[in-house]
Amino acid sequence: MGVGVPTGIDVDEVAGELGTPESTKKKGGTWYSASSVILGIGQGHITVTPMQAARFTAALATGQVVTPRLALDFAAPDQPAAPAPAPPPAPLPFAGVLGPVREGMRQVTLNGTATLLKDLPFGVLAKTGTAEDPSTPNGDTNAWIVAAAPAEDPSIAIAVLVRGGGHGGETAGPVAKAALQYFAAHRTELQ
Repeated sequence: MGVGVPTGIDVDEVAGELGTPESTKKKGGTWYSASSVILGIGQGHITVTPMQAARFTAALATGQVVTPRLALDFAAPDQPAAPAPAPPPAPLPFAGVLGPVREGMRQVTLNGTATLLKDLPFGVLAKTGTAEDPSTPNGDTNAWIVAAAPAEDPSIAIAVLVRGGGHGGETAGPVAKAALQYFAAHRTELQ
């Protein structure tokens, strides 16, 4: 799903890290049984960029790993800009069993920590979170939210990180909501 590797986006980026027993041992650490368990919920030996988080959110939502692009191609002055070419999406071999994950992400917006997204004009899949970061100026955790929409047929995935923001639904959530409201209002222009 692209965790711990560059996304291939058309700007410089860092790889991040998806820890393994081998990589932890190489750094002089110990991999415990619980290390695998907490990695399964996005904690422990993992470092990702917001772009990587958006990419694997898109993969969970659609069953395909995409290569993001920021740049546009301009064919001629009187022609509209088009997205820069990217490799075709790569299907996940386990795409057919992601239904429960998607349902859990939908429930986050209906009954969980991202209910502020439930009044949008389409369903949203989301996950909020916090990440320890001892370097934040206020000493608080980083606030995360990832989302994909429309839930029924996703065409946008986003990741929001608020450094030192505390809880994802409280500080990153409103930023995600504003972005999704903009997407809803300009959907035909953006696709």
